[in-house]
Amino acid sequence: MNDTTAGAAHIREAASRSKPLLVRGVRLDKINFPVRVEHAQLDMNERLDARHSRIDILELSIEAHYGYQNLTHQSFDGLWNYRPLYDLVCESDVPTLTGPLEGQLDLALQVIQESMKSQGVDFAHAEVRAVRKGLSVGSPVLKRIAGSQPSFEFPCFDVRSAGIQDFALSLAVDHSWCAELDRIEHKDIRNETGLVTFDVYTRGEPLCASSLKGLINYVSTVELLDKYQGRVINEPAEYVVELVRSAVEREARKQNLELLGVDIELTRTGYARATPTLTLKARY
Repeated sequence: MNDTTAGAAHIREAASRSKPLLVRGVRLDKINFPVRVEHAQLDMNERLDARHSRIDILELSIEAHYGYQNLTHQSFDGLWNYRPLYDLVCESDVPTLTGPLEGQLDLALQVIQESMKSQGVDFAHAEVRAVRKGLSVGSPVLKRIAGSQPSFEFPCFDVRSAGIQDFALSLAVDHSWCAELDRIEHKDIRNETGLVTFDVYTRGEPLCASSLKGLINYVSTVELLDKYQGRVINEPAEYVVELVRSAVEREARKQNLELLGVDIELTRTGYARATPTLTLKARY
């Protein structure tokens, strides 16, 4: 299928019929970020070794959450385009630091907040985590956290969860419709394998000895995803996340189950400098 417009319209229509609490997120993992550290001015009791100058590697992981908006056909409107953050932590020059390394975490957070504001999305929460490699056997871990996550507590304590982890979905992502500076891909069409993970939370109904009554049928969602193997997605990659949510909500209604929540992740593979994961949390 070369045109996902009709499918995207169906997803937007389904989303408009319910009012769950929704928060989107982006996670970037496995980023090796080199820094040149010039700390000759620091007292010896503030350092773990005697070297005045060195190149360290920060292993970064960054997660940011923002307010939900519906998808728009072939547009990043309502989505956080994390390209400014990617430019900073994956494609910038090696910085020389005379001050604390924590300044790089603050800078990443600043880029997250400012880019979200300029793109018209509501910043909710972010965490920047850096492991300082090669300095000592016990690697220092630095964190910077800002904002607050909405409460995703369930209205009851009797909950079941079922889902799938790392379902491999082969896609051709066509982003020829957007400007080069707005996308991470360097090709108009990028073939990749996305890893889809989702957890569906329902009330803990009593089990039936002769049927699966009271349990969510996650197989139907997997079968739907399987039909998309090898297809061209000419929308933002968040389209796949919305496809999963729509399928789960439809299945819950079909089975007359009380849907409490859905957590969805799409991990995009094949990137040399980071592993991006698109996330969505929904509570009903």
